[in-house]
Amino acid sequence: MIPCGYHCYYYRQEEMLRHSLEEYETIGTRGQQVKETEERLFELYKDPALCYKPEELSKRGVRTIAMLLVSASIPFIMIKKRIW
Repeated sequence: MIPCGYHCYYYRQEEMLRHSLEEYETIGTRGQQVKETEERLFELYKDPALCYKPEELSKRGVRTIAMLLVSASIPFIMIKKRIW
């Protein structure tokens, strides 16, 4: 078992290289994938009624805990706006 995902690039160099080249040839580079995901997210965020975690966030690597922290801070932000 490898404790950190990034250790795969050190301990399984050939396997990770094969995987990266396969992804490059089929779905593009990581940068291209992130750009496409970000574009879809910006389209979703145009809707002010959006009240769910978009599936695209999981593809970006955003963890549920990050979403919980953002959700928890929204009431504080709203209170702060009213006070100031």
